[in-house]
Amino acid sequence: MRMSQQPQRIVITREDIERLIEERNSLAALLDVVRQNLALVTQSINELRNAKDMLTLLSKGAAQDTYAGVGGGVFIKLRQPRARRFW
Repeated sequence: MRMSQQPQRIVITREDIERLIEERNSLAALLDVVRQNLALVTQSINELRNAKDMLTLLSKGAAQDTYAGVGGGVFIKLRQPRARRFW
């Protein structure tokens, strides 16, 4: 004899739904933290690139008196040193 199998019925309880909602909310909160950290890392990388570009310009003498960002919205005034003649 051959027994036919009927598909099993899946039962989802109210507790299951509440647990899934809590897990979803926890994951959404973690995702927000990851997004904030990614924005901070991206901003830091951009500030480092800008600082490197400014140092490159200064080392080539391409910039004279200028302001350079040092991060966090802080700028310093940079001035190319004058060559001194000792003779």
